[in-house]
Amino acid sequence: MTVCVSPALAELQAAVARFVAADVRDTPEAHRLGEQEVLLGIINQLRAVEVHRLEVIDNDETTVVDTGRATRSWLIEEAQVNPGEATKRVRLARALAAHPLVDDAFSAGNISFEHAWAIITAMRPVPVEFHDIVERALVDAAHACPPYDIGEMIEPLLVACGVESSSDEAHVRRLNRRGLTIARTFDGLRAVSGLLTPDVAEAFETALDVIGQRAGDDDDRTHAQRQHDAVGELAHHYLAHAAIPAVRGERPRVVVTIDYDSLVSRLHDRANQLGESWGHLPSGAVVSPSTARRLACDAEIIPAVLNARGDVLDVAIASRSFPTAVRRAAWLEQKGRCAFPGCRRPPVDCHHIVWWTNGGPSTLENAAWLCAFHHWLVHERGWTMRRDPERGFVFTGPAGQVRPRHPEAA
Repeated sequence: MTVCVSPALAELQAAVARFVAADVRDTPEAHRLGEQEVLLGIINQLRAVEVHRLEVIDNDETTVVDTGRATRSWLIEEAQVNPGEATKRVRLARALAAHPLVDDAFSAGNISFEHAWAIITAMRPVPVEFHDIVERALVDAAHACPPYDIGEMIEPLLVACGVESSSDEAHVRRLNRRGLTIARTFDGLRAVSGLLTPDVAEAFETALDVIGQRAGDDDDRTHAQRQHDAVGELAHHYLAHAAIPAVRGERPRVVVTIDYDSLVSRLHDRANQLGESWGHLPSGAVVSPSTARRLACDAEIIPAVLNARGDVLDVAIASRSFPTAVRRAAWLEQKGRCAFPGCRRPPVDCHHIVWWTNGGPSTLENAAWLCAFHHWLVHERGWTMRRDPERGFVFTGPAGQVRPRHPEAA
């Protein structure tokens, strides 16, 4: 579809194309940071233009007329914007007209989209008669602080204006704003956003800092990835140890679905057939074969046979991997440490050294407790492990690197 653009936008496209083609190394080193600051200002201005144009589109219901979608829905379903981000853009577009100082600073490129959003969000509880004073103070402060500091400035401003008699009222208001939202994205991942109270935030950050430490030289995860995996460990630890109802408190369960024809025609190659099948979580999200195998490593496996219409013909009885006695014995054998050499992270999964899908028995000889990272390593990064009478557990990487762990190394 050919889009007819205005002359001004065509000039902007040409200018951006020229700038993209330029090499930063051609700029003298003494000028690079200055140019970078100018570039950030231009980006802020372009974001402001985007929001202003979105305001007109929203007011004129352009997306409703052209696509049959509301503005936010168009951003999500046509422009492929995450739901939370789409909400912020539409709300900012609708609010800027009522905040002229924010609008002016944003349009001049002096503050970012995130600053503008933080100021407008922070000003929601401010009475109308104090809008000008508080807005000016926050815009001035935004020139010298990151967006997340903006919210902390509201409480003393409201107390100074006499709107709140004490910080206790501000605390109650802040507590009422707490919340957490988990939104599903197009690829089955989840986008997390929200506001945590200071005490919950500090406890959460402390836990993530401890759990999310690097697991050794082979841990090439980014900081954000380690934080993500730490959240998973927190959740799995709670599910494994909390006294939650039995219907939700059993071990993870993986249901492998397969059509009847494939089952009877390839029964002799069952392990390979199921081993390369993509998994489906109860929510419908698709996970890779390696991820499915990792999740099923110490879970209950229930084969479900379907007919051509997808109706369930038969569901087998679940069989648990490791008996409780074996899990406890393996824990004592490893002194409560991950089997990987030198790893100090707490173990969370009892792993089949010879995978259960490959015929590995649920015995102590075939059991090894692993932390979440090293469990992921042996399932999804090509590492293998085995027992050695003299060296305990021996791990071998995809490039042939060997990491032995002595039985008493813990």
